[in-house]
Amino acid sequence: MLSLIVFLPIIAGLIILAVPASQKQIIRIVSLLAAVAQGVIAVLIWRHYDPTMAGIIA
Repeated sequence: MLSLIVFLPIIAGLIILAVPASQKQIIRIVSLLAAVAQGVIAVLIWRHYDPTMAGIIA
């Protein structure tokens, strides 16, 4: 999940680069969807965080 938070903006940026500059509405929608997805993922990570768990589980 953490890697998705890192790579999602990169993927969204690449999609935006592929869209012609004249398509401002599509660029805004892709940006909004990426931001909302990152927010949802961040909340999911926060909700599932257990501070009592020691160490890293692979």
